[in-house]
Amino acid sequence: MGKNVAIGHQAFLEETRPWLIEIGNNVVIGPRTIITVQDGSYHRSNPDYPTIQKKVIIEDNVYIGAGVNIIRGVTVGKNSIIGAGSVVIHDIPQNSVAVGNPAKVIKSTKDLKL
Repeated sequence: MGKNVAIGHQAFLEETRPWLIEIGNNVVIGPRTIITVQDGSYHRSNPDYPTIQKKVIIEDNVYIGAGVNIIRGVTVGKNSIIGAGSVVIHDIPQNSVAVGNPAKVIKSTKDLKL
């Protein structure tokens, strides 16, 4: 976990494999956000069934809105914004604004007038 990270109320970062979640500097994670590193295939009735785990990387200067779901194996690039309620199932390039289910890039953060 990097410096200046803010995690909102009721956010869930799958803690069973904390080394599979990498969070950079200056990151805001909104309330009720879920970050998972497993595919959910594990079932107690068949513990031999392989569970697939992949790292989630949130790079520096990322803002993640409320209620976002980030699925295993995803990288959110530097200087990006993920809109509230989005479901991130693919990598998000640097300097992107992504929204929706599934999340899609709609513009560059370089185009924003902040």
